[in-house]
Amino acid sequence: MKRTLALLAASAVLFTACSDDDDPITPTTESANYLPMTSGSYWIYDGVETDSSNAEVDGTQKVDSVVVGASFTNGDMSGNYLVTYNDDTEVSADPYATDEENGILYTYIDLFPLEGLIDTNEFKLDSRWVKVADANADSWTVLDTNVADIAFTIEDVPDIGTVNVVVEGNLLAQGEKTGTQEIEIEGETVVGEVYTLTQSLDLTLNATIPGLGTIPVPMADSFSFEVVVVDEVGVFSTYRAPINLALNLGEAFGSFELLQLNGYKQTLTRFALAVE
Repeated sequence: MKRTLALLAASAVLFTACSDDDDPITPTTESANYLPMTSGSYWIYDGVETDSSNAEVDGTQKVDSVVVGASFTNGDMSGNYLVTYNDDTEVSADPYATDEENGILYTYIDLFPLEGLIDTNEFKLDSRWVKVADANADSWTVLDTNVADIAFTIEDVPDIGTVNVVVEGNLLAQGEKTGTQEIEIEGETVVGEVYTLTQSLDLTLNATIPGLGTIPVPMADSFSFEVVVVDEVGVFSTYRAPINLALNLGEAFGSFELLQLNGYKQTLTRFALAVE
């Protein structure tokens, strides 16, 4: 999955039936469609990178497009690809499937989301469907898995040279409902649901330094993505804060930057939903 967990959306809302007598309260799911998956539907967004103060970065404005593409089946679950374009260039195509009756949205993954962001071998996970939204829960686990023997190389570290790193630890991704937001779409005020996906790293980076041997370096960090979704429309907006990852080699060598990314936000400008 290529940085697509930032497309987190939900497919239903939590509804609880009430009674005036002493009978037990029966929870009921009210269906809603926050990610219409009819082939040919599309959404157009204005996107821009942001700095650490949340200010827009000049020269990073772009048009993002998301299109429902071909069908996809794996195991006993079927869905469609969501194809994402940046300024007319395809950047990803990721399978999603909806269980509208039970209010659940799934995506199919086979790569750790940071694949491609640093110079490394692919972060392989077992291919699987994962639940990215659950209408009947305030929070849910998307991914909780241990990793080991992930190796990469950092070249030209000042005063050191080449550092070989082997990673082990835990990757955790969790989603939760965090509120509502009034927004205007096509001249109408509607209420959007706000969802947050948090990806957490609890890793040990075993860094092999020439002449010094292997030094275990702990790394614990988390990154959050906020998404606003609207029933029968889709994803209205997304936001990701800047990401900064550093390898701390101790007092003798200090910190070395592994990854630095500006934040990113996008807002829906127009859309069209195909009729089944």
